[in-house]
Amino acid sequence: MAINITKNHLSVLQMKKLLRITTIIIILIIAALYFLDGLEYTEDEREWCKEHRPLLPIDICAKEFGY
Repeated sequence: MAINITKNHLSVLQMKKLLRITTIIIILIIAALYFLDGLEYTEDEREWCKEHRPLLPIDICAKEFGY
């Protein structure tokens, strides 16, 4: 009976470790996506949008940049 408790205890510890690793990976992916957002637009496009279309989202405004 004590062996079964030990095996169950190890599997719970392994599950916690796996959950911890998975959570860290998900947080890192979200952080990377957050910081990579907007890299598809040039600095000129962003500046033009700030000056000429400040209330428009960047993805819509950048299409107008080149006319």
